[in-house]
Amino acid sequence: VEFCRFEFTDRARWYYTNGVDVLDGAGWVVSDCEFVRIRGPVGEMVGPAVLFWHNCMGTIVERCLLYECEFGIYLGLSNGDIVSKRDPDSQWDHHNGIIRNNVLYKARTSGDVGISVNKSKNFAIYNNTVIQNGTYQHNIEYRAQNSNGVIFNNLCDGPIFQRNSATAELAGNITVAQDSWFVDADSMDFHLLPDCPAVDSAAAVDGLALDFDGEARPWGAAADVGADEYQPPFERWDINRDSRINIFDVLEILKAIGTGSEDSWYDLDSNGKVNIFDLLEMLKLLKG
Repeated sequence: VEFCRFEFTDRARWYYTNGVDVLDGAGWVVSDCEFVRIRGPVGEMVGPAVLFWHNCMGTIVERCLLYECEFGIYLGLSNGDIVSKRDPDSQWDHHNGIIRNNVLYKARTSGDVGISVNKSKNFAIYNNTVIQNGTYQHNIEYRAQNSNGVIFNNLCDGPIFQRNSATAELAGNITVAQDSWFVDADSMDFHLLPDCPAVDSAAAVDGLALDFDGEARPWGAAADVGADEYQPPFERWDINRDSRINIFDVLEILKAIGTGSEDSWYDLDSNGKVNIFDLLEMLKLLKG
């Protein structure tokens, strides 16, 4: 499920409304989607905007924006018995899930926690930005006795909370974020400002090479906490960011094509791919 927008003009007409709701699924990926105002009728709450449960396995949720949603991203929902067609005796509601590089923001919508893992085995919650402006007391929760995993480098304006003897390794998280740390949070621009405390403050995470925008991470002395990796403004065609546009930028694009890079910085023709056509765009510029 990618490049989709799930949106209510104001709110749902019925309480049982989710953006993506999967039971017993394996290997699903939700990426580069927007979930806007997924919320119930006044006085009633909907389910999570993104929900994988009933013994789902191997889910990845990445680079999504959740804006003014009552409930955010949930891997597992139950704290009681699991009902699963795949494995009726399972003690897990989710296995091996990854939640990374997502932005969750609400300031006018009540509800529940932004990210939650419940009866979730071997979860990984990396570099998300979760801003709730006091609409709920916790930003991330790991719940139920059997839940276990890692929670690294998340940028929050509220606590990361343990429930029911769940276990997790925590590192590099910031829980005192302010709207003023972003370019314009209320207009859904969550790029970091250069003097933000999240810049160059993240713990190392193997394999986390891209940010919310698909741009390279880290940039600078270390990676940044949260979904965005701050980069100073550069001329679009200055591929190697040396303040000059020349043959060395051509070489950078060739290298990116050769390594199969998906970094959007190299996608000069904006077609979602890094390939020979981006090289041709650079050559045309230099020739002109």
